[in-house]
Amino acid sequence: MWQNPAVDDRGARWVSLSVVAAAGLFIAGSATGAVAGKLVTGDEIAKHTITTRNIAPESVGIHKLKPGVRAAIAGGGQGTPGSPGAKGEKGDKGEKGDTGAAGTNGTDGAPGVNDVSLSITDETTPGAVPSGGYWIVPLPADQLNGGSDSEVDLLTFDLAAGRYLVDVTAQFYSLTPASTENYGVVTLYRGPDAGSATNIPGTLFTADLPDGNDPLDPANAGQTTGSQIVELTTPTTIYVRGSLRTDDTTQDVVAGAQAVITKVG
Repeated sequence: MWQNPAVDDRGARWVSLSVVAAAGLFIAGSATGAVAGKLVTGDEIAKHTITTRNIAPESVGIHKLKPGVRAAIAGGGQGTPGSPGAKGEKGDKGEKGDTGAAGTNGTDGAPGVNDVSLSITDETTPGAVPSGGYWIVPLPADQLNGGSDSEVDLLTFDLAAGRYLVDVTAQFYSLTPASTENYGVVTLYRGPDAGSATNIPGTLFTADLPDGNDPLDPANAGQTTGSQIVELTTPTTIYVRGSLRTDDTTQDVVAGAQAVITKVG
């Protein structure tokens, strides 16, 4: 196709001028921006005109801050405590712990009571006579109006040195009717022999003996009982002696006794 040379040259010239002009604007704008960056300082920026919204996230690290600012951030005050969290679920049961070491053995306690004995009127008692399977001792009658009791041994037993509780029970039987009251008496003695024995304070008495003629019938028996603490520093013989007190010296009375002896020290 035929083309007008004049038109083609003119159009080419306009295109070239447009490109050069655009390039010139670009260069001028770039130069203007570079000049502006060198001229703007902190003194030329109004206060509070740049905020965190104008700063891209993570574009300013703490290492870019002044030391005073970093110290203020590090030493910030304690915040207000928050509300307690929800209670957690109960944990699983822990494993059984190891067995602990054996403890130290304690000291031995004081010995318990292990020495108890019984003494009873029997065939070894001086003057005792059998009666229905039991042994009894006849008692002489004494006057109530004076004089020493005519005592006889109902029991005799030997004890080693120590402390003892002696529980004595004695029964008295009147074999004949009495014209006046009569009652039995029990006294304890201690000593190396019968002749030199001394009285242990604490005399026991029965009530008025009922009349009767059967020494084994509880209906006509008078009974007395009591306890004594006996302290012995050497082996000693203990005598349990009985006597009768009455105005009627014709009374026929017999007696027997038993004692439980417990070592308590």
